[in-house]
Amino acid sequence: MKKTLIVVFVLLMVTTGLHAQRAGLHTFGFRLGGAFGMHGSTGYVYISDRHYSLDNTGRLFNFNAALHWAYTIRNNLGIQAELNFMINQGSRVSAHGWRPGPGGGYHDWISGRLTYTSLDIPILLRLGLLFNGHIGFLAGPHLAIPLGGGSFDGRNIEESSAAFGFTTGFYLLLPIGAGRIVGDLRYVFDFSRAMGEMRRRALPITLGYEMSFYSMFRR
Repeated sequence: MKKTLIVVFVLLMVTTGLHAQRAGLHTFGFRLGGAFGMHGSTGYVYISDRHYSLDNTGRLFNFNAALHWAYTIRNNLGIQAELNFMINQGSRVSAHGWRPGPGGGYHDWISGRLTYTSLDIPILLRLGLLFNGHIGFLAGPHLAIPLGGGSFDGRNIEESSAAFGFTTGFYLLLPIGAGRIVGDLRYVFDFSRAMGEMRRRALPITLGYEMSFYSMFRR
């Protein structure tokens, strides 16, 4: 194990000089992976025009696909913007509803998967910390736009307005060929609620590839 760590350390030291994130650099990349949802679903939601109170009973794993662009303002410090698709995120819930009927109505209990898909647009500070920027930190606000309504075991639920939140995490770059393999670990949380009362907390883990170049108009 120690020998492996030494080899990785030496490779990073040798290659960082060739791939340092210098001022004026444009970076384009993509990432694929998944997110471990930590969605607080306690609250209320409308399902099939009925009002239900929710109780979170389990977490779901969802698919994550992202495109990112970054611009280096100064060495190892830049801004990164993304189109980040969070697909079928949600949680397992039990729902307690009320239906009108004889004698004042009756209660309705259902359980299942409450899911929705969103396009997250984060604007992040990208800061290289170690090995000339090959291990770094990301942080910044995001806008999460729901793509259509959500579903509760196939039944449509109300559409939600966009949610605002914050994204933070770390990245690791490994130079391969003309670009770099990028590994990304984040924590995502929303300030506002989606799909009625779902306040999102998630831990996305992705792996992808990125390439960098200078603008043709660079002096």
